Amino acid sequence: MAYLTHRLAVRVAPALQELTGAGVTEVVPILRNIFVERLDSLGPVQEALGQFVAARQLLSGHPVEVQCCIRGERIDRSGHR
Repeated sequence: MAYLTHRLAVRVAPALQELTGAGVTEVVPILRNIFVERLDSLGPVQEALGQFVAARQLLSGHPVEVQCCIRGERIDRSGHR
């Protein structure tokens, strides 16, 4: 599980997006959940994480779920805490 603040997400997401092939499955192999602060306002971060998640699922069969959080509280897709 990873919790990314807004500032950290804009740095980490592009690095994850650049992973290819075996790198996608070798980096943090037990990662299953990524919680991102204010994900809704981070279009490029959403895109980068989406590409990482898709590649991870395709190459390893291990899904990664990305969720929005505000100050440590999880927010579901409907906006409920």
